[in-house]
Amino acid sequence: MSELPTWARDALAGVYDPCCREKGISVLEMGLVRSVQVEDGVANVELLLTSGWCPFAAAVLTQVKEQILSQPGIRDADVSIVWDEAWTTDRLSPRARDILRFLPAPADVPDRDAYIAAHLPEKRLSAMIDDAFVFDCVAHVFNFDPKNAFGQPGLMFDNHLYAFHNALTPDDQPKLPPEEFLRQWTPSDIRKMVFEESDTDMLVAMPLPLTDLFRDGLSPWETCAELASRDPNRTVFWGSVNPLEGRKALDEMERQVGEFGARAFKFYNVRYDFGSPYPWRMDDPNIAFPIFEKARDLGVNLIGVHKGVPLGPQPIEHTQTWDMDGAAANFPDINFVIFHVGLPFLDETCWQLIRYPNLYASIAATINFVVRAPRMFAEIIGKLLFWCGEDKIIYGSEAPLFHPQWALRAFKDFQIPEDLCAGYGYPQLTDQAKRKILGENLLRLHGMDLAEAKAKTS
Repeated sequence: MSELPTWARDALAGVYDPCCREKGISVLEMGLVRSVQVEDGVANVELLLTSGWCPFAAAVLTQVKEQILSQPGIRDADVSIVWDEAWTTDRLSPRARDILRFLPAPADVPDRDAYIAAHLPEKRLSAMIDDAFVFDCVAHVFNFDPKNAFGQPGLMFDNHLYAFHNALTPDDQPKLPPEEFLRQWTPSDIRKMVFEESDTDMLVAMPLPLTDLFRDGLSPWETCAELASRDPNRTVFWGSVNPLEGRKALDEMERQVGEFGARAFKFYNVRYDFGSPYPWRMDDPNIAFPIFEKARDLGVNLIGVHKGVPLGPQPIEHTQTWDMDGAAANFPDINFVIFHVGLPFLDETCWQLIRYPNLYASIAATINFVVRAPRMFAEIIGKLLFWCGEDKIIYGSEAPLFHPQWALRAFKDFQIPEDLCAGYGYPQLTDQAKRKILGENLLRLHGMDLAEAKAKTS
């Protein structure tokens, strides 16, 4: 890194990448300014980016140019991004490394484990546990009673969900035996698990319209509305219908909003009627678009969709995310949440998130890899941060598939391994990013104010 002129350092000391403004880390401390040279009153400034897809690059370029032009003797400024050198964490100032919780280089710490035990857990927990507002984007009031399933396809779906519970729940946490898990859950069960036994402040009660596999859809919308009514300041009801039912679905949407206060809708693209898959697409002008138009007419601009995570007899190709381009492009005033980040189609989802400002990703179910497969989770969250940034990621627990508390605690203490940050350019998972992911992003999508939400739920 070349030595910058003192006047340039003074001029740029107050310039921030928006991602780091809250932390008070300037572009200088981030190591984003590679060089400043002046010839005949023209300043040439070279900048690096932490990510080649940084959504705030234009804002940083503008700020840097304005500050340089304001200096005596400078009549013009050419500010450019250079691509012949990658930004790496060794460009951070010592202060920035400490604030962002980066570990020191191995050579600088004789006993790395002792350093982590002595410093990082205490700093991270004191910064995060008490003041992070948690808004869980999905909990289902499941009816796993075998009598609720339409034959073997429904039972297969149930058993796949139980397999997720059993495989991803950490060994030091309670794993329910089949007879305790595969039963009819109640609103009281969900309320106790989420509000009384975890750090969750607010919740989305999420129905399932899988009436092709289950008599009541598996998580009946009426039961979810009841769950929301028990704690109206803490629980938001999302509606759900089957768009293949045409006028009936539109009428039911109107009822769910008008009578039960649905704030958003969640859809499922894969049906299994009459023993065969019958999919529909989010970009279908005859099936999907009337549903979106109805939501908009009802004042609803937030729609979620199950993507990836194929369950039961659902063909995997029908859970892909290709149809999200058409939905996002044709309805730019509606925000769409891709649930489960489309896993295993994560890369495809990332390419869509970066191109459409109204696409978001829910890490519901994927967050539960955080303990059993931390390296895998680090790559998932790292890719999302790299491609779409911390403002587009939304936390969800999938209760009661998983108890919320163990994943919340693990996430609040989670750091992306430094070799992944250095090797793949992943941004670090900062405290600011965690707060946004855990609740602030979902509050914003619902048009809710953080201070007001805290006051109502305290």
